[in-house]
Amino acid sequence: DSAVRPINSNLQALLGKSVSGIESSCNRLAGIGISRDLNGKLQIDDSILTDALSSKLDDVKMLFTADSSDTHGIAGQLYDYLDGVLNPVDGTIASREKGLQNSIDDLQERQISIESRITKREEILWDQFNSLELLLGNYQATSNYLGQQISALANLNEQIANR
Repeated sequence: DSAVRPINSNLQALLGKSVSGIESSCNRLAGIGISRDLNGKLQIDDSILTDALSSKLDDVKMLFTADSSDTHGIAGQLYDYLDGVLNPVDGTIASREKGLQNSIDDLQERQISIESRITKREEILWDQFNSLELLLGNYQATSNYLGQQISALANLNEQIANR
């Protein structure tokens, strides 16, 4: 779905982003051993993470939480972004669902309209067919009557000629 690609891209950018206010290499997830593999899944390098937690614990905490009023840590940024995506009222996914539901509703209305037109057309064709059947029956009866009259006339002519 086209709505998922930008979400995935934004999440990847957010996870690779550095947090301002941290001077050490711990200002981004990769600096503490958290990265993405080729499939986009998070992977953790235990030795780098352990080293960062033991030698720069305050920087690691700040990476996730950040304590200045104008800077969110990774956790706050993820929360804000995902809240915008997942908000059930006006989030990206809810809006996409509403749009898809509107499309489904429109298609169902069109289907009902088309089925109604097909039903009406079928009724018209059946009426025409029945009228043609009746007309053919009348023509057949007229043909039979005329055949009998011609036969009777031929017999009458033959009788007159034989007298």
